[in-house]
Amino acid sequence: AGGRPFARVLGRSGLDRRTAEGYASPAPGGGLRGAVAWYQALPWSAARPTGPSPVPTALVWGRHDRFVTRTAARRCGTSVTGAYRLVEVDGSHWLPEGRPQEVAAEVARLAAEHPLAP
Repeated sequence: AGGRPFARVLGRSGLDRRTAEGYASPAPGGGLRGAVAWYQALPWSAARPTGPSPVPTALVWGRHDRFVTRTAARRCGTSVTGAYRLVEVDGSHWLPEGRPQEVAAEVARLAAEHPLAP
């Protein structure tokens, strides 16, 4: 059994079978608990907001994302005071895995538009 149930959950969310199995295999007990615990351990709190980011940002969002809605993706722009762009692509939640060329193109475009100072 191992991570098969978790791999199925990942697959239903739009991740291809091989990648889903790879992601599920290191999960403690092959279950969802380890993945959820990873998110819970992130060091942020709504009680202590970090404030808006001045960093130029491009949010690449998949139209078939089952976890982040279009409204949520649009609202992310309210947390950015620097340049912000929402880029919608035909993909799921797993854009780096499913649409790597489109994600890389947006990263390159953003970097070209906002080069780092020497």
